[in-house]
Amino acid sequence: MHFEVNYLTKRRERLEREEDKAIQMAQEGTYSRMVDKFLSTFNDNLKKLLGSLAQGMRYEQHISNLATRLDYNMFYQLNLMQEKDLMF
Repeated sequence: MHFEVNYLTKRRERLEREEDKAIQMAQEGTYSRMVDKFLSTFNDNLKKLLGSLAQGMRYEQHISNLATRLDYNMFYQLNLMQEKDLMF
């Protein structure tokens, strides 16, 4: 029982510290910049992956199926793949 109380106390303290840090980041605007940077990095990596898959689609049926599953509704093709050399 002592372990559970100690665990809950430590968890509550950790959550309070994380909450304070999140509030501080939101007030300073660093959170927004961090999310924008993450989104930009994710989109760049996704473009590279889909571009590589698009080149391999001509030769492999399995790669074609994978590319179709990753972009089943053509969202990424329409929104991220604006460069002609990376289009499917």
